[in-house]
Amino acid sequence: VLVHEGLHGTATSLSVGGDTVAVELKSPSKERFCRFRGVVFRQQSANNSSGGKEVKATGAKMTWIEAKGGWGKIVDGKLAKPCSLIRSADPAAGPPAKKAKKAPLQNTPPAASSAATSSTSVAQSAGSLDPAMPPIAGASATLREIDRDCEEFWKLEETLAAHVHGRNEDYNEKRIKAGKKPISFVLAAAQAIDNPVLQRRFEACRQSIATSCTVQEA
Repeated sequence: VLVHEGLHGTATSLSVGGDTVAVELKSPSKERFCRFRGVVFRQQSANNSSGGKEVKATGAKMTWIEAKGGWGKIVDGKLAKPCSLIRSADPAAGPPAKKAKKAPLQNTPPAASSAATSSTSVAQSAGSLDPAMPPIAGASATLREIDRDCEEFWKLEETLAAHVHGRNEDYNEKRIKAGKKPISFVLAAAQAIDNPVLQRRFEACRQSIATSCTVQEA
């Protein structure tokens, strides 16, 4: 929240976690941003991106948390979307409780009939391990164009801008000194591959991991 308030103010530097970080200005959007422990916090200006349109419509103060593994979002001082850096809006939320250790199995050889019954049960349970997971044999993919005037395309624009930012300033500076025009990168078009079966299988696996493992184990 301190970073969020600072980016939407006029300070040129912020004191965060005992560190002093500089507030920089992103060109050409004029958005203020800073870097803290390898994560970029960026003010969202009112523009034609998905976040920019939300700012235009609501007048809210929005800050993106550009962390690896997924971006987070702060709106008007509240965590609207958790990320790998900030997982919870509740600062008092502690780490997940450790799972209790399982008792060691008794090394008692089962009877022949019990072993046969157990094998049958295992085979049956393996076949229905996750009823929600569709069979992979039915997977098929389709290639589609992404409409430039939709949120999916706008998010890709933001991702591209975040990865390009700060990587070509030196090159452009040399071009300008040589009397040449600077080079910029824009997302002209995008395509997506849709595979509903693989997507559902991925989500089923993710849910299974999330419910059976702690954050540290996952």
